[in-house]
Amino acid sequence: MNQKTRVFLVAVNPYPTPQHLAEESLAELEALAETLGFEVTGQAIQSRTAPDSHTYIGKGKLEEIRGYLAHDEVELVLFDNELSPRQGQTLEKILGCMVWDRTQVILEIFSRHARTSESRAQVELARLKYMLPRLVGLWAHLDRERGGIGASRGMGEKQINIDRQIIRNRISKLEKSLKKIGAQQTTRKKSRKNCYQVCLIGYTNAGKSTLMNLLTGSELLAADRLFATLDSTT
Repeated sequence: MNQKTRVFLVAVNPYPTPQHLAEESLAELEALAETLGFEVTGQAIQSRTAPDSHTYIGKGKLEEIRGYLAHDEVELVLFDNELSPRQGQTLEKILGCMVWDRTQVILEIFSRHARTSESRAQVELARLKYMLPRLVGLWAHLDRERGGIGASRGMGEKQINIDRQIIRNRISKLEKSLKKIGAQQTTRKKSRKNCYQVCLIGYTNAGKSTLMNLLTGSELLAADRLFATLDSTT
């Protein structure tokens, strides 16, 4: 039996936003974490006039969280906010573990639940665009390891440039593939233009797939978890 990844949740509640809104949002982040099979060990909310430009949360709260992580063997910290690439790198150095923001959590769920070629391409494209500005720092250890008098510098920067080009090429290929899929879908829609159409639209886990199954006799996946279904069904 695989042990669940232990995670800790963090949120910043900017003044004058009511505290209960931050609590509701953090509860949803907990549900997202559970969708990924994570075990939530604790959470922290800090009220501030504005996020810290370097660490998003204040130094005092950060030290408090670091102490908790060491005591409870937490492997991953999830922020219920969008972190800049630099903030994410700084937080990982201070906390000594991986740090994800809310966008990364959702992208991971999308990646696991995508089924069709279109949804897989869309998710990969989104992940690559998210990753591109975050390459700085991933290869910085190469420069540190090769540092010193007379040592060749810039290996990390060279690797970053190589990776950037690989990612940009992949992004271009995915965008072309999605345009082709879009054209094929347009052709299929034209063949149904004389049909009466009804759309089911709603927030994640609202019951769209369950209702679709009841109305049409379909056997779509219907599960009580966020983003269980990504692909549209006709």
